[in-house]
Amino acid sequence: MEIITIITLIINIVVLAIVGFQTYYTKKSFNSTKESLKVAKESIELSRIYRQLEQLPEKNAVIHVKNCLERWNDEIKQTIKYLEDEDKEKIIKLSEKKLIVKKELLDYYSYTEMKKWLAIIYATGVQYYYTSSCNYPYLYNKETEKIEYEHYLQRFKESNYYLEILLKYIDEQIPKVFLKCPAKYNTVDFLKQ
Repeated sequence: MEIITIITLIINIVVLAIVGFQTYYTKKSFNSTKESLKVAKESIELSRIYRQLEQLPEKNAVIHVKNCLERWNDEIKQTIKYLEDEDKEKIIKLSEKKLIVKKELLDYYSYTEMKKWLAIIYATGVQYYYTSSCNYPYLYNKETEKIEYEHYLQRFKESNYYLEILLKYIDEQIPKVFLKCPAKYNTVDFLKQ
């Protein structure tokens, strides 16, 4: 009986030593993986910053597109609020709003001169805005004096959703420090003597 107890004790000590080594190497491996992930994250961050800095010469075009998308999206959000609140007075005003012609939405010169990725975002934003705004005349039926927005509300919501996504793409490309730059003076104003 004594020999079995000693053998069991030796086996338990060996198993305990093996578990100890496994724990040590697993922890070491985990720390190594953690370090690898940290280095990968830093590398991704540096490449994003590099891409952003490459885009800076086109900053004015980016700001133009961002302003257009924000203005259109704000208008659509306001329209959604009016429709959901069934604000008849505001909906009637919207239905009387002069419809913007497609060619007035997209500044062709800017579109052809900006980087392709930005031009695609710009053109896509124009399409989402136009898809919604072209419905203004149909929100109120003058003959029946009824608000008829039910068919169009979902379209406004979709446009809002996709314009938000397009704005995120722009935010990811250009650092906020440049997009939020005070715009009282143009760069050219500082160069004049």
